[in-house]
Amino acid sequence: GTLTYGKPEVIEVIPCSMLFTKETLLRMAASAEQNSEHPLGKAIVSAYMRTGNKCDPSENFTLEAGNGVCATVNGMQVFAGKRGYIETHAISISEETEASVAELQSKGATVIYIATKSEAPCATGGTLAGIIALADTIRADAQKTVSQLVVQNITPVLLTGDNKSAANTIAAQAGIATVRAGLLPEDKMNIIKSYETKE
Repeated sequence: GTLTYGKPEVIEVIPCSMLFTKETLLRMAASAEQNSEHPLGKAIVSAYMRTGNKCDPSENFTLEAGNGVCATVNGMQVFAGKRGYIETHAISISEETEASVAELQSKGATVIYIATKSEAPCATGGTLAGIIALADTIRADAQKTVSQLVVQNITPVLLTGDNKSAANTIAAQAGIATVRAGLLPEDKMNIIKSYETKE
């Protein structure tokens, strides 16, 4: 993170299925994320490792940049990522879960959805296992740095893959008025290029 320390921490683990406890949900998510290089994936693995346990072996790890990961853990496909990524795998999300997500996001958290699906060839749909909320801390000098840019007539813009609510919370703390949230890495690059060509 440019505005944050880039060290997100797991702040909440919420099972959405009676098949999972907080502990088994975190273990499954960490096992799927253990090959991820993304700061959110690493934070989930770190949170689980602090329990003193080891991740289960995983295989067939795939990454969809900016959206999520999938891996096979204990014979099940495990998906961890954004809402849209989970929904593309025919996994539905209840209104109750969405209410929990909205509340967490309003507090500045980023929410990762965790779902499972059978590896059986004829399997359809899957199960939303739960959600994991993470939060990062804004850098102590972020607001000062942003205000120095404004004094120089430079308009700061926050470009982030985070959800709009979490992004707005961080932007407000830093003093940034323009926010572009929910972006994929290539979206950010294209926006930066468009600003560069305007100069």
